[in-house]
Amino acid sequence: RHRRRDGSVFDVEITGHGLELDGRRVLFNSARDITDRKRAQDGLRESEQQLRAIFNAAVDGILVADASTRMLLAANAAICSMLGYTHEEILRMAVSDIHPQRDLARAVQPFESLLRGETQTAGEIPMLRKDGSVFYADIKAAPMRFGGKDCLLGIFRDVTERREAAREL
Repeated sequence: RHRRRDGSVFDVEITGHGLELDGRRVLFNSARDITDRKRAQDGLRESEQQLRAIFNAAVDGILVADASTRMLLAANAAICSMLGYTHEEILRMAVSDIHPQRDLARAVQPFESLLRGETQTAGEIPMLRKDGSVFYADIKAAPMRFGGKDCLLGIFRDVTERREAAREL
């Protein structure tokens, strides 16, 4: 931090180089005003914190899956609760681990369509909880880049009660 003659403070980046000048070793320093860069970094950090808060506070479950490996890369608290796994457990799982084996084809086909952008939603997809029970979810998804990888962001809404009510009608 440096202070201008008018008393205002600004951020600087200082670089120094030693060199020979008239047979003497001298230190040459330069200072660059990085106020704009610092402001941009602070804005980016604030935006990241806001998005993380939204992600974690969402009522619907959210997962990010690697498009090529199908490994789960990010999960919010709601999806952890829906599936009955801890956050750490989910991050060691693949898309195939969160669907019943007997319904895997029914779950993977929409994943492929969502990934290709052919559709944005998949309805009443069977989801497998840690305890072995099954619930049904509508999934809204979009391709995205995450951690330098092509991924699919999925938002999961539990529709089991709605499905049962429709069946009873």
